[in-house]
Amino acid sequence: FLALTMTMFSETVSVDMDFLLKSHPKLASVKKELQTQKTKLEKDLNTKGTKLKAEYETLAKKGSKVTDAEKQSFAKKDKELSELYIKSQKDLATLENKKISVLVTEIKTAINTYAKSKKYDAVVDKKAIYYGNDKVKDISNEVLKTIKK
Repeated sequence: FLALTMTMFSETVSVDMDFLLKSHPKLASVKKELQTQKTKLEKDLNTKGTKLKAEYETLAKKGSKVTDAEKQSFAKKDKELSELYIKSQKDLATLENKKISVLVTEIKTAINTYAKSKKYDAVVDKKAIYYGNDKVKDISNEVLKTIKK
């Protein structure tokens, strides 16, 4: 009887994590910060690329008079620019992951806080429900209100 009573009164609810992340009040500032960083990196890369292109054109004008030392110097600068591009992309991706991770942590904290206050037994991601989605209450909007507070 006790086990039957517990299963009758247990309540599982769902949340839409994508919705919560897209609706997070801090998402706009995170996107702005990422765009600012991206613009800065692009400007730096473009400046260095323009200088390298000018150097290439200077070397091309020399034609067969280009020394091996000049070729090696140019090749080294070209390689450094390529490596800087790759590093910039990695750094930008790392920053984005770090900032989004902070938001996800805030969302999870809000979910836990709300679920405890309402005494829910379990909260699952809405996308993880394959059948019976209409029978599981979605608390995403209520959690969003908690996040906004």
